Amino acid sequence: MYKRQTDPYTPLERKLELTRGCLAVMCSHPPDVLVLQTRSPLVTRDRDLLARLPRVVVSVTVPTDDERVRRHLEPNSPSLARRIETLASLRAAGIRTQAAVSPLLPCEPEQLAAKLEPVADRVVIDDFFRGDGAGGSRSRAAIAQLRQLGFERWSRPGYADSAIEIFRTVFGPNRVGISAEGFNDLGW
Repeated sequence: MYKRQTDPYTPLERKLELTRGCLAVMCSHPPDVLVLQTRSPLVTRDRDLLARLPRVVVSVTVPTDDERVRRHLEPNSPSLARRIETLASLRAAGIRTQAAVSPLLPCEPEQLAAKLEPVADRVVIDDFFRGDGAGGSRSRAAIAQLRQLGFERWSRPGYADSAIEIFRTVFGPNRVGISAEGFNDLGW
C-alpha cells in the first residue's frame, strides 16, 4: 500500500541527480514494481534507465485541462502541455504510463480524457473526498480556494462521478482506477 508520496523530480534533482543514481542501482537490482509519481518533465531525462526496468510505471499528475486553473492551484508546476508531452515521450519509449488526475480539478472531462487517452496506458482519478494523504487538510484548503475562484460545483461531494464515467467511456473500464485503490492496483 502506498501511504506517502514524494516527487522524485524536484528542482534539486536537475543538479544532484539523486533519483537518476537510484534508478541506476535499481537497474542492477530491479524492484518487483516501481511507480514514479511526478509533475516534472525532467523524468524524460531518465528514459534510458526506466526502459531497462522490467515493471515500472511513470505516473504524471494532470488534474485539469485548464491552464488558468493550474496557474491558480498549482502555480509552480509545469504546464499541462508539458506534462502531456512527457507522458507521450515516455510511452513512445516503451515505458508504461499513467495519468494521475488527482485531485480532479475544474475541467472539461471529455477534453481531458481525449488528450490523455493516446499518451497514458491508464488513468487514476481522485477527488477531494475519497482520499487525502494529509488527513484532509490539503483538501479543505483546496476546496476553500475553489469556492473563492467561483468553482462551487467542483467543491462538493460527488463532483467527480460524472467525470469518472466519461473517463471509463474513453479509456475503457479496465484502464481507469479510482482513488487509493486505483493507485494501488496497477493491473499486474
